Amino acid sequence: MLKKYVKLNLDDLILGPAVLLGLFLVTHVVTVVALALTHESSSVLLSGVLLPIAGGFVLGIISMCTVLLSHDLNQRFGRTRRRSLALISGQVLAELVLCLVCCWGLSALERAVFPTLWKALFRFDRIQFSDSSPVVSSHLENTLFIEELSLSWFWPLLILLGALALGIIAGTVIRRFGPKGGWTIWLCFMLSMFLGTDLVHMPHFPIVLIIGAVLLLLAFLWSIYELLHSPVHI
Repeated sequence: MLKKYVKLNLDDLILGPAVLLGLFLVTHVVTVVALALTHESSSVLLSGVLLPIAGGFVLGIISMCTVLLSHDLNQRFGRTRRRSLALISGQVLAELVLCLVCCWGLSALERAVFPTLWKALFRFDRIQFSDSSPVVSSHLENTLFIEELSLSWFWPLLILLGALALGIIAGTVIRRFGPKGGWTIWLCFMLSMFLGTDLVHMPHFPIVLIIGAVLLLLAFLWSIYELLHSPVHI
């Protein structure tokens, strides 16, 4: 059953990886154009940070839409709430795995290939990464300096898991409360955008983070309960 369901929703499954791959390609096209026009001797590797964040946004939206569109549809076709929730969970988890593989794989590809490609295209003599040992001053001439922005290997997984949970919560809230729930989700999203930086710099941020994680878990458990017991919306 799950195999047929995934095959039926194959277009949705490849949406996340397609967006990440497109963003990856656009980023490097812009980088090449910038190096060609400015003749700079430095560049930045962004995929380690950019792709997990973009993947989180995409996965959150996909999870929310899957709950809103698929849960009631599955039940109209005769599936139980439990079976419908299992199918939805399998679909969004498969999406998460694909996005995670893209984040890890494209970040590794970027570091392994693109500095060497830039060096060859723009005829630099050597490459110097920001995290490597300093270069002797006499060897600085015609050196391509690379700044790599990256996260620890587990952060993409945590970001995508959090985004998946938030998407399911948002979809359940909108499904349960209608437009009022949608506006509430939008308000919470805008507040997080405006206040996120201030929260990170708070002296008690770890405590705030733990409280937020607990609230997220409770909201996720409520969402699962709601999806298992709510009536079908025609």
